[in-house]
Amino acid sequence: DTYLRLSAEEEVVFQEQIQQLQPQEEEPIMEIVTSWMEQGIQQGIERGLQQGIERGLQQYALQVVLRFA
Repeated sequence: DTYLRLSAEEEVVFQEQIQQLQPQEEEPIMEIVTSWMEQGIQQGIERGLQQGIERGLQQYALQVVLRFA
């Protein structure tokens, strides 16, 4: 899935429009927004873990090089 990134102005308009919806109309839309947020959070966690692993390996390699230098 590809998601549209909203500018700050577009986000304000989106939130204003959400506020105008009836509760039965709002729920399906908010489920989509929630799924976007959950997917974004998961992607952020995965990227953070990958970066942490890469940095850890770099530091370990540097320690090995320095130890045997």
